[in-house]
Amino acid sequence: MYRTAYRGEEMIQELVEQIENTIKDVINSSLHTSMPAKIVSIDEKKGLVDLQPLGSYYVNGVELEYPIVPAVPLVLNAGKECACVSPIKKGDTVMMTCAEQSVSSWLTDTSNDQMDERFELQNAMAVPGLQKGAVEAQKEANKDGAIVIKNSNAKVKIWKDKIEVTSGCKIVIEEDSVTIHGNLHVNGDITCTGSFPGGGDGS
Repeated sequence: MYRTAYRGEEMIQELVEQIENTIKDVINSSLHTSMPAKIVSIDEKKGLVDLQPLGSYYVNGVELEYPIVPAVPLVLNAGKECACVSPIKKGDTVMMTCAEQSVSSWLTDTSNDQMDERFELQNAMAVPGLQKGAVEAQKEANKDGAIVIKNSNAKVKIWKDKIEVTSGCKIVIEEDSVTIHGNLHVNGDITCTGSFPGGGDGS
């Protein structure tokens, strides 16, 4: 009797372990949330990227590499008419996040919701700008309490009461006219290729 009871406990324990392993496999192979990924190609026309997730996952104790995830939309600071964006290149690292449900109906403007797809890799979205080290412009923004826009040596800093433009190159304004309300102070020469109505000698 004791032998039978002991064997019964063993079988229950084995069943529990099998259930736990099955649940782990389902979670590891089918439930995706977010992870770093590298851009492997860019479709400039459609605004989509192909991503290689960084890392691996396990199925039945076997380590597997993630497949390339194609046609992933980008999360940008942009609307239909306005945008504030920076260059995105092959090899950049992004945060890849997987939607709770299918995004195909949103991408294609159809009624095909595909509600059975949840947290799948094919429903990923890419958030650019993921960094694993300090960014000098961010440290400067934190220190000075300003918005910092930087591209190599060109830099714009915006405080609540001042805007500063620093550049080792030309600043070009392509517009038919520019209006300045207030005084204009120039430390240097002014070159004019057209008429200068009302111009004086600076005295």
